[in-house]
Amino acid sequence: MADTAATATGIVNGQSPVTLYPQPRQKGGSIPVSDISHPRLTNSRLHQWAASKNLSSATTSTGSVVIAFNRVTVSLKQEGTTFRVFAVWRATPRRPEQITALRAAANDINSRRLEPKAYVIDEQKMFVMESVTYSGDGMTDQQLDSFLVGVFSAVFSCTDQLDNDFPDLSAPGDTTDD
Repeated sequence: MADTAATATGIVNGQSPVTLYPQPRQKGGSIPVSDISHPRLTNSRLHQWAASKNLSSATTSTGSVVIAFNRVTVSLKQEGTTFRVFAVWRATPRRPEQITALRAAANDINSRRLEPKAYVIDEQKMFVMESVTYSGDGMTDQQLDSFLVGVFSAVFSCTDQLDNDFPDLSAPGDTTDD
């Protein structure tokens, strides 16, 4: 088989098979691979992105880049071929019924949104939102910006809703904005 072969065909209106798109193939295999490589995600690039948005960032001892806001702390980490954004809403549930209500809020967020995924870590009494994407081929600056702006927007939308739904867990005057 040629290095570039059709990887998808389809029948259109009962006609003969047609090529839907050509795709390069891995030599000796049938799994399509990309010949496109973008700059790797590094902590330096993540700090540069934060600075371009006038955000302060720091690197933790575990290698995550952290950006702290009044009501949420966001960690960014490249792990193998996965880029992970992990956000923690800074609220402290003190009673079991508050944790139960936060679990219900996480379920509601997950039923309405694709991103971020929300959950509660009971032992630490934390409400967490997480987004992950494949980054094995790297990312352009535009892809990185688009992904992070979208995730941050979704996280802030969720934390604004949490602040409204759980005012007893939010200190007066606290918002997700700096």
